[in-house]
Amino acid sequence: MKNTFFNIMCRTVRRSDANVPMCQYSFKPLFISAFIGSAVFLASCKEEMITFAGQSFVRFSDTTLTFRESYNKSIKVKVHNAGATLAEGATVNYTVGGTAKEGRDYRIEGTKGTVFIPSGQSFGEISVKLINNANNILETSTIEFTLTDVAPKEKIQVGLSGGKLGKTMILNIKDACIFDGTYTGALPVKTQFYGVADID
Repeated sequence: MKNTFFNIMCRTVRRSDANVPMCQYSFKPLFISAFIGSAVFLASCKEEMITFAGQSFVRFSDTTLTFRESYNKSIKVKVHNAGATLAEGATVNYTVGGTAKEGRDYRIEGTKGTVFIPSGQSFGEISVKLINNANNILETSTIEFTLTDVAPKEKIQVGLSGGKLGKTMILNIKDACIFDGTYTGALPVKTQFYGVADID
């Protein structure tokens, strides 16, 4: 009997008790060579880092983010330098719009309208703090960030090839129920009380 990858040759040998068929396997050299070649190729394969070689540009890392207004930690909206890092860093300007009202629904921590990407780094952050006004309207409002320009202009631009990709990011704020939020409480256990923080 023949096989594509190897030959099987069967012959009958005599033992004292019976005729027992015995098989000999003969692998084809082509199959062995292919197997060895594949093993060598896989062993020599290694990961290659590919770096964007065009002009550096800034963009938002996310297109949308969604949080409940009861979220009590700072939200980091990341601005990404998608290219070679700059020794002098990059200053990115942006505008803020949307249906949410600053001072009632949120506040910008730090300098509003400007985000700085530090020297040798690829990311800067806009820090947003939501305000849980618990107006119980139960609807979603938005904060819309739009990148407008960046410096140094001779080394970096806004958007890939000056286009709109990544120039806008929308932060959705979901309204919360009046009792929604994070609280701190005390749990009595026999004669002692144990404090529990950050209860959703």
